[in-house]
Amino acid sequence: MNFFMSHEYLSYSLEDQECLDMLPPDYKKYEAPKQKGEPITVSFHLSITNIDEIDEGNMDFNLHGYLRATWKDERLFLNGSEIRNIECAEYIWTPSLRFRTVEKKETFDLRENLIYISENLTIYAQK
Repeated sequence: MNFFMSHEYLSYSLEDQECLDMLPPDYKKYEAPKQKGEPITVSFHLSITNIDEIDEGNMDFNLHGYLRATWKDERLFLNGSEIRNIECAEYIWTPSLRFRTVEKKETFDLRENLIYISENLTIYAQK
C-alpha cells in the first residue's frame, strides 16, 4: 500500500497504518512536543535488577535493569483507544538519554522496545 506523506510516496505495512493515523499532517518527529508553548516534562524511572562485575580497584561495575520514560505529546490524534505498537516509535518523537559519567558510554534508544500510548496521549517507553 502507498500513502502520501510529506510530498513523497512511501510504502507502509498495515501495522504502520495505526501509527500513521495518529499523526497530524504537519507532525515533526524530531521536534520535541510542547505544552502551552513550554517544553514538556519527561519522567524517567530506573529499576535495577542486578549489579555485577564489581571491580573495587578500578571502581567499575555493570548495572542491569529497566529504564522507563513517560511524556505527553498532545500533537497526536487518537480515536478514543490506546495504542500498543512498537512500530509507532519510528514515527513519533522520543527522548534521547545518555549517561555521561560512565566508562562505556551508551545511548539508550527508547524506540527499540515497548511503546504504549494511552487515551490521554501519555506515552510510555521502556528499554
